[in-house]
Amino acid sequence: MMRYGNGADHGRRLSPHFRSGEFACRHCGVYRVDTSLIDALERLRESVGPIAITSGYRCPTHNARVGGAKSSRHLISDAADIVTADQVPVMEVLKCATRLFHGVGVYLTRGGAAFLHVDMFDGRKNPYWVQDQGRGEPKIYVPTIPELEAIVRTWGRVHA
Repeated sequence: MMRYGNGADHGRRLSPHFRSGEFACRHCGVYRVDTSLIDALERLRESVGPIAITSGYRCPTHNARVGGAKSSRHLISDAADIVTADQVPVMEVLKCATRLFHGVGVYLTRGGAAFLHVDMFDGRKNPYWVQDQGRGEPKIYVPTIPELEAIVRTWGRVHA
């Protein structure tokens, strides 16, 4: 099921801990979000504590401006980029996220922090990926959780 609206109702509660504005496009203000994504985010929050949505739905214009993939799940409304509010180690968040979401990407930023992309798309050959954006490295796609964790461990101590 899909929830959707515009800037007029950004305070609308979609679940106990998430509001519609958190998923709104930064360009046009429209929000669209798949309820299965919200449910999985609530379960993740139960395990790791508060989560901030840094990117939810993106209209095609905004997606292009931020360099999103042409087939980005943000366009489909079943993806979010997230960080934790309490500096939870990225490996802890990653272990929980891979149990709840079909696609999980880990990004290391220039400042040494990490954020996760999570989505509900179940059709990928390699559903996990990492990218060190601070070094300008390309994404590395992997088929298994142990491979994903092994790469993230090489980054040292980072927080989501």
